[in-house]
Amino acid sequence: MTPPTLKQLLFAFGHEGHAFPRGVHLVVLRNARGTLDAFDDMLLVLDGAREPSFACRCTADPGRPSREHPKRRDGTAVWAPGQVQNGLGFGRHHGEYECLVPLVPIPVDRYDGIDDLTPTRSSSTATQVHRASADHESSVVGAWSEGCIVVANPADFARVMELAKASGQTAFTVTLLAWG
Repeated sequence: MTPPTLKQLLFAFGHEGHAFPRGVHLVVLRNARGTLDAFDDMLLVLDGAREPSFACRCTADPGRPSREHPKRRDGTAVWAPGQVQNGLGFGRHHGEYECLVPLVPIPVDRYDGIDDLTPTRSSSTATQVHRASADHESSVVGAWSEGCIVVANPADFARVMELAKASGQTAFTVTLLAWG
């Protein structure tokens, strides 16, 4: 996936009725032709209405194990398209390393198995933005995601966190768009 231009993003935001935030914010582009278990989505870091300052491969979808065997009775969470203003802040992934965690409930669609085509809309306070492996770029989502936004390359994730910290902000708007 090629990073979009600012003009393309402004059009998409306007079309969806989303505000274009001031300060550093995240945009996740979910590949409309995505493949299960693939890092085929894109995470963009923007500073206001400027061209994206960073883009990297990610997944906005759970891996095959979570889709085939949901751990929750109400199904596996998948980030719902939309915008959550000031929805993310700094926290820890399973207490191990710093990542971005929800400050407010994040809208999700819950799927009860891999063949479920009629999700239930709910919200989650556990969906995070984190990395896959700590030491290499991952090519298969697998167990890395149970509904989080997961960055494939640890160096890319470190850059996302570096940009977030350098902003001086404590809360970040995240927008998820279907793309392509």
